[in-house]
Amino acid sequence: MYICLIFSVLTILNFLLNHWDVLLTVVGALLYAVKSTRWGKANAQALSAVAGVIEHLDVTEVKAAVKAKSSDLPKAVIDAIEDAVNTVDEKKPTPTATDVVLREVTRVKE
Repeated sequence: MYICLIFSVLTILNFLLNHWDVLLTVVGALLYAVKSTRWGKANAQALSAVAGVIEHLDVTEVKAAVKAKSSDLPKAVIDAIEDAVNTVDEKKPTPTATDVVLREVTRVKE
């Protein structure tokens, strides 16, 4: 029984030593994904806060300026702005996580 355990540990160590470059790449990719996800969430929260203030104060000049500027922005940015506004506006439906994921998966690269 101990021989099988020792053999398994040696096999795992052998794999790690032979494929260290692949493992470092995977770890690096995971760290990048976690950091970019945190950055994206922070930006989304900031955008929601700004949209909340604009909706609460009902600043029509700002709303008109954002609408005018949004024609120059990529579709992903426009969707993010609409999602932030829908999150703070009780009258508009908030997109579910499934809706957002499906929209991003099916989005055509610009």
